[in-house]
Amino acid sequence: MVFIDIIPLLIGFQNNSLKKPDWTKRILLVSASALLIVWGLMIGLWYWHKWLLIDRSQYQSISFVLSAITACILGMQLLLPFIVGIAHIIVLPIAWFEKRRILTIAQRTIHQYKDLITIGISGSYGKSSVKLLLSTLLDTQQEHTDDILTTPGNINTELWISQYILSTLNSSHTYFICEFGTYKIGESKLIGEIVDQKIWFLTGLNNQHVWLFGSVSNAIAAETEVLIRLRENNWILYANRDDHLVRSVSFDWVKLVKYSITDPSADAYVSDIWWYPGAYEFTLQYKKELFTFKTDLVGKHNILNLTGVLACCLDQWVPYEILYEH
Repeated sequence: MVFIDIIPLLIGFQNNSLKKPDWTKRILLVSASALLIVWGLMIGLWYWHKWLLIDRSQYQSISFVLSAITACILGMQLLLPFIVGIAHIIVLPIAWFEKRRILTIAQRTIHQYKDLITIGISGSYGKSSVKLLLSTLLDTQQEHTDDILTTPGNINTELWISQYILSTLNSSHTYFICEFGTYKIGESKLIGEIVDQKIWFLTGLNNQHVWLFGSVSNAIAAETEVLIRLRENNWILYANRDDHLVRSVSFDWVKLVKYSITDPSADAYVSDIWWYPGAYEFTLQYKKELFTFKTDLVGKHNILNLTGVLACCLDQWVPYEILYEH
């Protein structure tokens, strides 16, 4: 019985062993549609059960009422998966138009802030680390701590990013740092059109998402779709030179900064890495200058991420002295 099935769920919600559903607009619409369908079917089943009676005078009896209710409940439990599916199909056009509306408004909102510097970060790994390092170091030159807006947590799809822009972005922000989540071909391009990033980081590529795209080449194509927009607008790309798949991508006609801890020919190259108890010290070669830094971040992968981030910060006129202190 459907009511018996609900009891364990209610107990789970009560003792917090189960996570309560997030009632989004789409879920509310699907639920409302499903309830309307259920209501209509129950009325239909009631009259169908009445029609089956040979003696029509029995439909007001208690036995008829109980049997009709039982038939309705059993029928709803059997038809529930189909009802939810039909409700979902009904809501699909509404959800699509609502999503397009949100994406369009978010794109207009970004474009109205002409002085806003938007930074997009994509790749198979390292995105969150680069995002955190960028927001921390760029914040050192800002007058107010809320001048930099960064997408939190796993907000990295076009809809979530758009909703975050509409709810949070305002004219006081100098930078907007956005992590791109790419789960299908065309998604990175769409996010790029919304965010309109002036700076783009490609942190690395691997085969961990191949099952989503079908092949490594498709995964690379999905992650690098934004290159076309970079070429058209003469924006700058910071690319991880130490990743062999990134090296296989053609960056023709893109303003490119390659960063590395293994390739001296890279534009931003870290050499002379020393390990002290609790800290690394290293030398960054960038634009024919040498800069010495220290960090308590452990692991060469963090040094690699810092290489690209420090190059970006220097290009954004963050003073070396401030970067060294932080």
